[in-house]
Amino acid sequence: MAISINWGTKVIYVPKADMGIIQETPTEIRELNLNAFRLVLKDLEDSEDGMCFPDTHRHNTEVTVAGLTIARVVEIINGYTVTFEDGQYAVNLPGANSNVGDVVNVNQVSVRTFNSAGLISAPAMEFSSYQDCVTIDVNSPYSGTTFPVGTPQQPVNNINDAIFIAETRGFNSFNLKSDLTLPSGTVVDDYNIKSPNWAVVTVEAGASVVNTEFEKLSLYGVMSGYWNVIVDCWIYNITNLCGWVRGGSYEYIELGVGDPGEEFGGMSYFDSVLPMYPGVPSVLVMSSDVTVSFTDAFDLYEYVQW
Repeated sequence: MAISINWGTKVIYVPKADMGIIQETPTEIRELNLNAFRLVLKDLEDSEDGMCFPDTHRHNTEVTVAGLTIARVVEIINGYTVTFEDGQYAVNLPGANSNVGDVVNVNQVSVRTFNSAGLISAPAMEFSSYQDCVTIDVNSPYSGTTFPVGTPQQPVNNINDAIFIAETRGFNSFNLKSDLTLPSGTVVDDYNIKSPNWAVVTVEAGASVVNTEFEKLSLYGVMSGYWNVIVDCWIYNITNLCGWVRGGSYEYIELGVGDPGEEFGGMSYFDSVLPMYPGVPSVLVMSSDVTVSFTDAFDLYEYVQW
C-alpha cells in the first residue's frame, strides 16, 4: 500500500512499508524524507481524483545566501492532516523544515521533526558526509540519489544510483558493504572499488572496467582487457585481464592482450602475489601475444599454462 489521501476527510495516510528503516533494535526507527514526501503529494494532487481538491502543501525550495544553502520548507495546508500507520516505532522527518509534527493524527507512532531556524543544507557539509566515496549495500532499503542516500549511514542499494551520485558529487570511489554484481552495460571506468572485508564482486561480460582499481575484494568475472589494478584481492576466476596485480592471491586468471594503442598493451605485472591455496597450483593462462613480469611472486612460474 502506497501513500494515499482521503480527499473527503483530508487525511494523508503514510504506510510503514513506504518508509526506510534506519534502526531495528532496541527501538524501530523509520525515516520519511520530506522532499520525497512532498513529491508524492504533488503527484497525488495531479491525479484524476485529486485535481479538483485544494493543494495539500506549500513548498519553498532551498535558497543559497552568502554561500550557505537554507533548507527547504514543506508546510501542510488547507486543513490536511497526516496519519502514520499505527505501531510502536518512531519516524524521523529529515530534509526540510516542516509543520508535519503539528498536523499529525496522534497514535502510537513517535514523530521526530528536525526543524531549526538555522537549518542549512550546505554542499560542503553534505560532501563530507560521504567520506570521499559512495557507500553501496545491495541489502539496504535506500535507493535514489537524494542526500543522504549513498553515505555510510544510508548506503545506496544499486550500482546505477551509486554511479550517478559519484558523478554528481565528484567522487571516484565506491565502498562496498555487501557483495556486488556489475552487469553488462555498467561503466565504472577510472573508479576505485573497495571493501573492508573482501566482498565478492562479479564482473559480467559487457561491463566496462577500463582503468578500474579493485581493492580488498573477492573477484570473479570478465575484465575489459584494458589496464586494471588489483590490490590485495582474492582472485578466484577472472578472464581478459591486462594490468597490475599487487598483493593478494589468485586461483585462476586468463590474461588478455590489452589495447595495442596503450603504452603497456599486452603487458601484465604481478607483485608480491601468492597462490590461493598452499600446495595447490594457481593457473595463469595467456597467449603468445602477452608479456608477464613477476616481482616477489612466490612459486608462480611453475604454474604458468600456455
